[in-house]
Amino acid sequence: MPCVMKWEVNMTFNSRATTGAKSSGFNTLSVGSVMTAYSETVIMCESIVLKGDINLRYNCKNEYESGVKVGAEFYTKYAAVHEKLTLTTEFSFFSGTEAKLWLSVKDSSERIIYSEDEIKVTRGRDDKAKVTTNIDGLLRGFRRDFISIEWYQGLTNKIGTRMPTIYFFPHKPNLPWVWDTASNQNPWVTALDMLLKWGVVGESDTKRIARKITEYVYSSEKFKYDAPVFDASGKRVEGIGTGKSQLSGNGKFLCTTFIGIIPGANKKNPIVVNCSDCATVVSTFSNLLGANLYQTRFGASSFHCNKVKTIGFDAYWQYPFPKIGDLVSVSVADSTATGGSFSYHEVAVNGPGMTISEEIYDACLKVNPKPISYPDGRNEKGKNENGVLPVGMEFALYPVYDYIYNGVHYGKLTQDDEEDFKYRERLILNKKLDLSNGVFTGYGCSTGRRPME
Repeated sequence: MPCVMKWEVNMTFNSRATTGAKSSGFNTLSVGSVMTAYSETVIMCESIVLKGDINLRYNCKNEYESGVKVGAEFYTKYAAVHEKLTLTTEFSFFSGTEAKLWLSVKDSSERIIYSEDEIKVTRGRDDKAKVTTNIDGLLRGFRRDFISIEWYQGLTNKIGTRMPTIYFFPHKPNLPWVWDTASNQNPWVTALDMLLKWGVVGESDTKRIARKITEYVYSSEKFKYDAPVFDASGKRVEGIGTGKSQLSGNGKFLCTTFIGIIPGANKKNPIVVNCSDCATVVSTFSNLLGANLYQTRFGASSFHCNKVKTIGFDAYWQYPFPKIGDLVSVSVADSTATGGSFSYHEVAVNGPGMTISEEIYDACLKVNPKPISYPDGRNEKGKNENGVLPVGMEFALYPVYDYIYNGVHYGKLTQDDEEDFKYRERLILNKKLDLSNGVFTGYGCSTGRRPME
């Protein structure tokens, strides 16, 4: 029967320290003069139980290997910690009644992250003694490390050591991940190993984590948007494209599939994605490291857009999904007639609603910083603007804009407002559209976090 708390692992040692003789077993040790005061004591480190404060598994289907047997020993393969790592060590007495022990815990760079001197250990009724130690002060940002746990009898005579792999979390994960109960939504080793390559090692600020993950997804050249793409002459340079979700359909995130295919993805062989896929990837992996992003969809009916640069096509400013045969170079005034709209759009947001101050993380596209002045994405010198990737960009400038009530036109945005534009004003064509009570009036808004499979 599998153990529910798989991250509690016994590590057994056959090491014995004796006086005036060498021991037999895993370590061959001799005891120096420092042990004179305990010349009657023969003690052996029997086991260490490693307990992290975050449940961990290998992936959705597989728990991690709880231990690997080497001879008579077992050692931990993985553990995950946020604040504390608890060591419970059991010793057996073969002679004597009391000993003083030294504990040293080091990271892979030999930096001592915890030490304790002259721990008094007294022989119990069953000839054993148990010591429980809480190691804290581990918060140095997200990282994977190999720690060395070393027990000494005296200052130089090592009686037990082990080097497990530890994943250090800057914060406890948020949904869809769970960390405090056994579940296939516990943090995955495969997901953590992938994030080691995404530029977030050492990071502890959740906004910086979300920013870096968004930037990686957009700029890694491992993804391309599933939509038709035209060059400046109007010639189609990519396939038809449907905008269909490839990784996030049916209310779930195909996270196992994603982790499996991303190592082989590149510019010539990219993963095809849509906005829902991008929002799901950004929010899921940001939340693994403690961010609290939601996948938020807006647009119950289609809305027209300014030109954008979609993921995988950073060289092109274009309207999304123009009608077949339409030129990418049509003017803003013609956008409504020619297409260039989203039926909906989905982004990662740092809150469950869609209020004007909430921050957007959109790896699907770059927006035009001045869509009124330079609708084609080129400045007054004809230079192609880089565009702005929405990372922590506030959602909207005003709760309502371009709102018509009883024939009176309120809040019309002009070129003078461009310096203050937020995400919505840069993305959506300045037409009849408004935001009321946190949602797009008449367009709808839904939010959630897809579970992984």
